[in-house]
Amino acid sequence: MLKGLLPQPSQFRWLAIPLALASVAGVATTAYSQSLTTPLSGTVQVNGVSGGSQSSACGNLPAAPSQTLQVTEAFASLDIALQGEGKVTLLIQGPGGFSECRTTDRFSDGRITSPGLLNQGLYNIYVGNETAAQTPYTLTISQN
Repeated sequence: MLKGLLPQPSQFRWLAIPLALASVAGVATTAYSQSLTTPLSGTVQVNGVSGGSQSSACGNLPAAPSQTLQVTEAFASLDIALQGEGKVTLLIQGPGGFSECRTTDRFSDGRITSPGLLNQGLYNIYVGNETAAQTPYTLTISQN
C-alpha cells in the first residue's frame, strides 16, 4: 500500500543530495547565541552569520536579535566587539529608546568596538551587513 509513496533504492542518492545541502545551509545561518546576564563571569564569544532580511538604517539585519544581554546592575561597564568579513554592522537597542549603530570602514579591517556604560535593562544586539551578503562573524562581550 505504501510502495508507491516511498522512494525506491535508486532514488535515495537523489534524495540525499538536497537533504545534505539543506543541512549545511541550516548550520551556516545559525548564530550560536545565548541569553547573557550581568555580571559576566568572563569574556563571552559568539559566532554566527551576519545580515538578514530586515532592511534598516543599520544595514540588513536578522529578524531576531543575534544576542540578548540583561544588565542587572544600575550601570555596567562592558566592551562589545565585533569581528567580521565584509561590511558588517552592529546595532544595540536597549531601554529608554537607547539605540546605537556602528559600521565598519576601510580602516577598521572588519572590526567594530562599542565600549561603555550600559544602564540596567534588556539589550538586543543585532549583527547585520550593509550589503545583501551574509558573512561569518565573532561577537565578543566582556565586563570591566
